[in-house]
Amino acid sequence: MAQGFVALAAARAAKENAALEEVVSIAARTREAVRMVTSLSSLRYVARTGRVPRLASWANTLLNVKPIVGLSQGREEPLGLVRSRSQEIRALLQKVRELSDTDGYLHLAVMDTARWQDGDELLVRLRNELSPVESFHAQVSPVSQVVSGPGILGVAFYSDPVR
Repeated sequence: MAQGFVALAAARAAKENAALEEVVSIAARTREAVRMVTSLSSLRYVARTGRVPRLASWANTLLNVKPIVGLSQGREEPLGLVRSRSQEIRALLQKVRELSDTDGYLHLAVMDTARWQDGDELLVRLRNELSPVESFHAQVSPVSQVVSGPGILGVAFYSDPVR
């Protein structure tokens, strides 16, 4: 959905008859603004890609913690560790609250793999606390599931000065 927001912003500009240069500019601005925070059930799948050392994956499995990871402009950032479902939802909500720009109009999408109820709960809480102008609930793509593993719960979001 992070990439989807870029496509949606460009499509909206094109629909409003913006010049090609403006459409491209809006897509670039949205790409720079969009962020994602995600909870992974394990580091095992990410370790297969070489992005995480196998030793870290092994320790993660032993400790039974879920990493919270941020992604912005193609760069990953560790944001925390949680143990329970309730901590996970609170942590994701808190990170979106901290990282979103309160001066703009918030667009967000909750994404999950086979965790529709958890995703719905997170979406309701985000809507109640942050009042986004646009919000979605979507499944994580199969490609992302292969890389990140099952049990993903995350939020893609950005703020735009224009509604």
